[in-house]
Amino acid sequence: MNLLYLSYWGINDGLTHSTIFPHLKILNGFENITSITFCTVERDGKKVDYAGPKSDKIHFHPLYSKNIKPAILNKVLDFIDMPNALADICRQQNIDKILARCAPAGALAWKVFEKTQTPFVVESFEPHSDYMLESGVWSSTNPKYLFEKHWEKKQKETAAALITVSHNYKQQLLQEGVAPEKVFTIPCCVDMDRFNFSSEARTAMRTRLGIADNMKVAVYVGKFGDIYYKEEAFAIIKSAFDFFGDSFFMIILSPQNKQEILDALAKVGVPIARVFVDCVPHQEIPNYLSAADFAISFVKPANCRKFCSPIKDGEYWAVGLPIFMTEDIGDDSDIVKANEFSGYIFNPDFSDLHKGFAHMQKITASGSHAETIDKNRAIAAAYRNSSIASRIYKTIFG
Repeated sequence: MNLLYLSYWGINDGLTHSTIFPHLKILNGFENITSITFCTVERDGKKVDYAGPKSDKIHFHPLYSKNIKPAILNKVLDFIDMPNALADICRQQNIDKILARCAPAGALAWKVFEKTQTPFVVESFEPHSDYMLESGVWSSTNPKYLFEKHWEKKQKETAAALITVSHNYKQQLLQEGVAPEKVFTIPCCVDMDRFNFSSEARTAMRTRLGIADNMKVAVYVGKFGDIYYKEEAFAIIKSAFDFFGDSFFMIILSPQNKQEILDALAKVGVPIARVFVDCVPHQEIPNYLSAADFAISFVKPANCRKFCSPIKDGEYWAVGLPIFMTEDIGDDSDIVKANEFSGYIFNPDFSDLHKGFAHMQKITASGSHAETIDKNRAIAAAYRNSSIASRIYKTIFG
C-alpha cells in the first residue's frame, strides 16, 4: 500500500511533533505499507526540512500556502491549489489511500477524492467548525465556518473511515447516522517511554529553577485565549498562589509572547519571582513535568469540547501528574471523576478552586506522591497509549 499522510499543521508545529510523528512511526512499521508520502501545510513562507522519524519509506512533500491578504482569499486559494497538488501526487505516486489528520485536512482529502476517487480516512476527526463558532473565533455567517461545516458533512458521507479522539464524539456520529463499521476512536496518544516521571530530572530542574524542596509546583503547557481560558486562567493561577502561599511555584510553557504572559500575571498580583515562563522544545517538556506536582488544564468548557482529546492531558498523566481541570472536556473529565488520584474537576463558576487545591495538596503530599504517579501512569497506559492507535490502524489498513 502506498499511503499519503496529510497534516494541516506545519512540520515545526508542536502538534505535529507530539501527535503525528508517533503515528508515522507506527505506520512505518506496517509491512504492507510500502511507502508514506508525508505532506504538511506550511504558512509562514519559509522553506522547511523534514524533522520527523527517519525511514526510507517516508517521503516528505510540504505544501506551501501563498500567504496573501485578506485571509479569506488566501484560504480560498489554498483549497484550490492544494487539492490540485495533492491529486498530482496521488497520480504520480500511485497512492492507494489518504490518511488526513483533523477535519480541515480531511476537507482537502475529500476534494482530492472528488478528483481522483482515492479513498481517504480522517483521524482526529472533530467538529472543528463548531469549535471555532463556540470559541467566538468564527461567527455563524463567516464563510470559513460555512465552508468548514459543509466539508465536515461531506467527510461524514464519503470517508472510508472516521477516527474520533473521544468516545463521546463517536456516539454522536452514530446518532447522526454514520455507519458504525466506519467509525473508530483513537485518543491523542502519548509516547509512554518519552513521557515518564524522572526523579533525576525532577531534582535537576527544580535546582535549576530555584524551587525549594518544600514548594508545591503546578505546570501549564499551552496557550491562552480562543478555546483556552485567558483572563480566567490568570485568575486561577492567582488563586493557587493565594491558597499555597509562599510555598508555591508556577511553570508555564507556552509558544505565546513571554512578556505579555508575565504582564498579565503581574496585573492580577502573581509574584513573578516564583513563575517560570518559556517556550521549550517538545522533547524537553517531560523534564519540566517531572519537576511539577500537578498540572492545570485551561481548556474552556463548551458543548463541543466534550468531543476533544487534549494531548497535554495524556502527557500530564504519563508523567504521573494529576490534572486540575473543568467539566465536559472530552472523555477526560469523566476519567478524573472516576479516579481520585487523577485530578480534580472544578466548577465552571470557579467557586471551589480552593477546595480543588486542597485535594491536589492531599494527593501530592510526600506520603501519597509515589502512589499518585503510579496511578496516573496507569491511566495514561489505559487511555492514551500509542498501542490504541496501532490496533485501530491494523483494523483499517490491514
